[in-house]
Amino acid sequence: MSLNASALTASFSPLKGLGKTCRILIGVVIFFRLVDCIFSFAGTVINAAGLANLSALLSIIGNLAAIFCRIFELFSFAYFIVWARRAFRNLPLLGASGARSKEWYVTWGFLIPFANLILPFLLLNEVWKGSDPDKAISEDWQQEKNCGLINVWWALVLLTAFANMSLALFAGLASMPEAVIVAVILQIVSSVLAIAAISKLSLRQDKRFENIRAVIAQNRP
Repeated sequence: MSLNASALTASFSPLKGLGKTCRILIGVVIFFRLVDCIFSFAGTVINAAGLANLSALLSIIGNLAAIFCRIFELFSFAYFIVWARRAFRNLPLLGASGARSKEWYVTWGFLIPFANLILPFLLLNEVWKGSDPDKAISEDWQQEKNCGLINVWWALVLLTAFANMSLALFAGLASMPEAVIVAVILQIVSSVLAIAAISKLSLRQDKRFENIRAVIAQNRP
């Protein structure tokens, strides 16, 4: 690697701080989603028991939680894009040049129908492969295995998207409490896996950076 230790430090953008912000925002989304689900369900049950005023109050709380959930979803999505973009931009500094993915996979790739089902997934797995702290700099870094955690998380993301689409398209399905609960569970589990994936990938890439910087410093004349 042609960079010296100080140049590498100046060019590399650590993921730890931004990843922590992403995880906190996703955690807030999970909290408000649970509040929305619990209070909305409780309002329906209490309304059936004839307590209309209390049911209306619980429904209002649930609706407010849903609004806050959407707001924090937007913030977490924006921060996730910045985090993933930073992780991808760090790859050449870590000796992982020639990535097949493109930077727009994690920006516009989320907004293009059907492409958003696969492009961000490919980019994240490529970032994972190029961030192994225990591997030497090598041209065959893309031959590494995909991350199992990212694979499972993305499968849950796709299932969640399918469940939400089904609820939006089929009114009868949306009126079934069981279907709504399943959709909420999928959303929460996929969010928890997102937190785990962001944490693991941030630590992995930052550790590779530290290892490479140490090797460069040792070999400095």
